[in-house]
Amino acid sequence: VNMSGTLAQPRRNIPIGTMAAVAVSFVIYMALAYWAAVVATPQELVTNLTIMVDRAAFGWAVQAGILAATFSAALNSLVGAPRVLQAMAAHGVVPFGQQLASETDGGEPRPAMLVTGAIAFVTLLFGLSGDGLNQIAPLMTMFFLITYAVLNGVVLLEQVMGLTSFRPLFRVPRLVPLVGLVGALLAMFLIAPIFSLVALITIVVLYEVLQLRQLNAPWSDVRSGLFGTIAEWGAKRTLAMPQGRDRAWKPSLLVPVDSARAVRRSYRFLMAITRPNGSIFILGTYGEGDHERTKGLLGYEQIFASEGIFARVALVRSEHFTQALQTTLEVYRSAFFRPNTLFLPVGAEDDEEELQFVLDRAGENQLGVILYMDNPLTGLGREQAINVWLREQSPGWAVGLELSNLDLALLLAYQLARNWRAHINLITVVEDAAEAANGRAFLEQLIDLGRMPRTTQAIVHTGAFDAVLPAAPQADLNIFGVQQRASLGFMQRMVDVTASTCIFVRDSGEESALA
Repeated sequence: VNMSGTLAQPRRNIPIGTMAAVAVSFVIYMALAYWAAVVATPQELVTNLTIMVDRAAFGWAVQAGILAATFSAALNSLVGAPRVLQAMAAHGVVPFGQQLASETDGGEPRPAMLVTGAIAFVTLLFGLSGDGLNQIAPLMTMFFLITYAVLNGVVLLEQVMGLTSFRPLFRVPRLVPLVGLVGALLAMFLIAPIFSLVALITIVVLYEVLQLRQLNAPWSDVRSGLFGTIAEWGAKRTLAMPQGRDRAWKPSLLVPVDSARAVRRSYRFLMAITRPNGSIFILGTYGEGDHERTKGLLGYEQIFASEGIFARVALVRSEHFTQALQTTLEVYRSAFFRPNTLFLPVGAEDDEEELQFVLDRAGENQLGVILYMDNPLTGLGREQAINVWLREQSPGWAVGLELSNLDLALLLAYQLARNWRAHINLITVVEDAAEAANGRAFLEQLIDLGRMPRTTQAIVHTGAFDAVLPAAPQADLNIFGVQQRASLGFMQRMVDVTASTCIFVRDSGEESALA
């Protein structure tokens, strides 16, 4: 395999040569095992390392064969190992890759040869000291066993996934790589248990280090197919179960924008909502000849990924924003991994009829809604206080698994409080003073059953909503509900009166703050 680059037909020569070598070696090993069992006792085979030389008719010939095999293996390593090191260096796997990947004019990897030669020399010095050779032998065997285990494991994975791209010319049953994988692992731990455990841990650590370095490989591998197969299996299992996503709810936002500036404007807020396990789907719309304005959105996939948030960007050419959004909502409705909440920055100058059209389409497609209207003077302030305004629930004041347009507001408040380390005020306004006690009991029960942070406060105001609004605690963000008919005038008034950024939310019906 090390010399595959010099073969005329490596795809044909390597399998034939490998299988021929395995077959010949198997016959020789079995014959030697039978001969050893005949000429020596089991105790002698365990204690006498030169038993074959002692029992052979021509001991000197066996010694010559041992030396020849040793020199052959050494020569093969000296020729092949530098090529392997050079290939690893060329792809940035090992340090000093540029130097080790260089060659002489004759095509010899001289720097890699010097490094591998130095490693071999140090190993020989250790082997010549005391009983070092017998200590090295099991470790050298370990490298081969690890290689065999990995090869068998990869073949087994490919066979289990059944991908079309895996179509080997020489097919074997799944039992063959399974036995090879298990056998190699068992042999490793039988030979040197501690070193085997250390070797496996080292392999995992090296894999993670290489993952973090994000090396660019010129080929694909089995990992993406593996995780894709697992995801597909999970999706099929989930669809076969009773539907209901309230227990597994997490923020998955659809963010329609027309420029990168719109995302930058609400970037901190999007981060606070989705961290640590949420996701963001950015929909960039552009008109004819206006593609450049949205190209900057593509970079946000990596920007959010660097913060540990899964993000995807799709650019759609459409002259009508609402038409593009409607089509997107309909397409996502049938997808398994789909957004569950529409995040839409709004302003007082927006078209209210167009906004209502978007809200209606979101409701039809079972998406929650977050309308984000920021205060240009205060922004998100100190990100320390959140007011959640709850509509009066009289006369019932009942806390159930399905609250009346309260679930999404409470879940978002919890997400923001956790990421901002802020405190939450649950506020309700009652017109009748006699309902104040019921309102407070309702809020306290909501805090308890909803497992809200311990610093959450229940606040009940008596009087008209507009009259008590200025008396509410100052907050960096106020959360209000959105009814069936949205009013941009009302939203702008809330931003002005509260002197803060406000969001206006509406449930999709698939959230539950009490689940």
